[in-house]
Amino acid sequence: MNERTRQREVLEIALQTGVSAEEVGQLYDEALQRLAESAQVQDYLLLLASKRVRQSLQARRRSNFDDPLA
Repeated sequence: MNERTRQREVLEIALQTGVSAEEVGQLYDEALQRLAESAQVQDYLLLLASKRVRQSLQARRRSNFDDPLA
């Protein structure tokens, strides 16, 4: 994986979601690792990892929005 590409994706997601780059980076690395373990084709792993992180953070935001005490 190209580290520059990873950093760019992490920063973009962090800016879009308001979550720290450190936390996004951890989520991104975890998603990428899970995908890579079972992937037979490696071409789209970075794209899929980005999508999973965004979905996870959006779900978290919705959950927090639904529960005002969270």
